[in-house]
Amino acid sequence: MGNNGIVCELCQEIISTNNLPSREQFNEELTTFLNANHRILFAYSGGLDSTVVLAKLNDECQRRGIDLRLFTVNTEVKGRVAMQNVDAVLRHLGLNAQHFYIDISQQIQHSPKIMELTGKPMTTVDVYRYCLTQGILPCGKTCNIMIDQAYDQAMATLNFQVLVTGGDTPKKNSLGVYSLFWKKPSGITIVRGGYGLALTKELNAKFISEHGIPWIHPQCGGYDTDCLVPGVFFSDRLNGQPEQEAKMTVTQFPIILDYLAERVRFGVINRDQGLQLLTRVDIASSESHRELMDILNRINP
Repeated sequence: MGNNGIVCELCQEIISTNNLPSREQFNEELTTFLNANHRILFAYSGGLDSTVVLAKLNDECQRRGIDLRLFTVNTEVKGRVAMQNVDAVLRHLGLNAQHFYIDISQQIQHSPKIMELTGKPMTTVDVYRYCLTQGILPCGKTCNIMIDQAYDQAMATLNFQVLVTGGDTPKKNSLGVYSLFWKKPSGITIVRGGYGLALTKELNAKFISEHGIPWIHPQCGGYDTDCLVPGVFFSDRLNGQPEQEAKMTVTQFPIILDYLAERVRFGVINRDQGLQLLTRVDIASSESHRELMDILNRINP
């Protein structure tokens, strides 16, 4: 940090090595994928990015005669508005019959990584409760372990080898090159649909408005617009006061810098927006905070 602002190590690496493929290469990856498949499976979270990707992907599938299937993972911590968004958007797009839920809220989590964290097997909801009471942010590896199990279940049930998500940034492939195709540590191959469609946060909000999609912002804070947990975590850590110096945010929550820098790096948000979010952390509304506490107190307290 200094007079020239913040440049993270990954941004420096891309700048120095010019390791980022051109937009045309990503466009070609997506087009090739769509042309090669007569059926596609999409993981619909109900968040803003996921909703716009679904609407655009649905148009592409209808135009190409592709059989689109989709599912939503119910963790029980998505929140009331997020779940209402899922149902409203599916009705609006006429996709109810092609959609199903996978409920993992009461699924027992006993993977080695989860056990290392919690010390004993717990349900998915219990893991979220444990993390919040211990001041641990579950986003990232912990949550991905649980969500990936649901992804694997959906893919195996319908015999899919690749899953499309609303992911808004590319990832490095096995050759160390940025790509829409991301083979996760769990072995699942993900297509990052949001980046494939060259979407940004501003474009997504504009698309929702212009196309009359019945999606309501749930004001849950954090990184996502479908999960109550991260916004409540940051709210608790900051005592409900989002404003602070950027240096303090980076020191306390380096994951926020990682998240914002990645999106600035790939044009999902601009640099000014990223810096603003470092000084005003996106925390949960009081309603979202109460809702999550009610959920955690109601289910296996």
